[in-house]
Amino acid sequence: WRLTIRKSAIVSCGFRISQFLCVNTDVASVFSRLRARRFS
Repeated sequence: WRLTIRKSAIVSCGFRISQFLCVNTDVASVFSRLRARRFS
């Protein structure tokens, strides 16, 4: 059962990282949109 716990921890960590990356890309796209709107 130790292996399954480690596997679930890795999966949850990867999910957290992917969520964080998705949020970061959303923020980056919003910032680039605002920057483009400001310069246009």
